[in-house]
Amino acid sequence: MLLLAEKKIIAHQLRDFRKWHRGVAHYGLWCLMIDDPAWQQAVTLAQAHLAPFLHTGYQRQPHITLFPCGLLAGNFFSEEMFTRQVQALTEARLTPLSLELPGYLDSFATAPHLPVADRDGGLAKIRAVLAAASPEDSPGARYHPHITLGFYRKSFAIDYLAAHLRTFQSPPMPWTARALCFCRFATADTQGPLETLARLEIGGQAE
Repeated sequence: MLLLAEKKIIAHQLRDFRKWHRGVAHYGLWCLMIDDPAWQQAVTLAQAHLAPFLHTGYQRQPHITLFPCGLLAGNFFSEEMFTRQVQALTEARLTPLSLELPGYLDSFATAPHLPVADRDGGLAKIRAVLAAASPEDSPGARYHPHITLGFYRKSFAIDYLAAHLRTFQSPPMPWTARALCFCRFATADTQGPLETLARLEIGGQAE
């Protein structure tokens, strides 16, 4: 469990992080939008299980972040960089992604999540293609595919939280993902919804 490696739970502040976005209105990322009904239901059940721990008002649609690109402005993540990424993805001749929800909960310091198993390494391949075209924004030490369920409203004790996470049970669920989405969200609202700007059918063209 990744949670047990954290030193403490960090309560998310519901405010406008101006020092981070520096006046840029939107942030862009590549992701998989969850369109499988069984996965969508699993997300809903997990969020209900965690409701006492989370801020209300989380509007972000269920998704798997593949590659954070950065603030959408010329001096951060530009149209040229996006075009290079689309071309690289198109030329990579990607195949549909074989994924699975193992059926348990885990957490980072600021947010709980449903882990996702990359059964055939497809997510890693896409990330490598994107990174070769344009660098990832603020990459972590290791990529852990997941579905974020919301943000913590206060700093809960890790042992207490871990015990609650372990009481959630769901059967493993496979899903074949067939499209990538380039999305953005408003930087002034960290719980706000994603807006899809481009959709790339795997093996196809950007729409």
